[in-house]
Amino acid sequence: MIFVLNLASAHAAWTSSCIDMLVQHLLPALSHDDLCKFCLFCCASSCLRAHAVHYSAEQLAEYRQRSDVIFERVHSTLSAMLGLVPTASKLLFESLRSKFPYCGCDIEFHAVYVSNLLKVSSYAPVLRDRILSLLVDRMVDIDVQIFID
Repeated sequence: MIFVLNLASAHAAWTSSCIDMLVQHLLPALSHDDLCKFCLFCCASSCLRAHAVHYSAEQLAEYRQRSDVIFERVHSTLSAMLGLVPTASKLLFESLRSKFPYCGCDIEFHAVYVSNLLKVSSYAPVLRDRILSLLVDRMVDIDVQIFID
């Protein structure tokens, strides 16, 4: 955390990259192999059903617990960065918007990201309105996609 904060505050050119990396960690594991490994956030429903029997409840609980620790560390770093770097809020919102999951992703994938966005809005009040607007816009997009499918 300290290295990322020092880098972002000392070299403004790296702030955007640091924020993008942190926001990427607000999503569940992104590679399909990782998703299939625990079948928790897989975007392919058939894959979720096919592999779910291979992992115990303890393994799934361990994965969720590790994810919660990662999310907490990311949130504490982002919160500190917002206090150190004046332009961080604008860059953070752009990154949050660009990393929003695709409409076809599994519901748990969206639930984790939305939960993390709401947590960001709790310590970044300047972004609260924009984050809520983003959430409503994306939920409407998902609703339209469901209607089309």
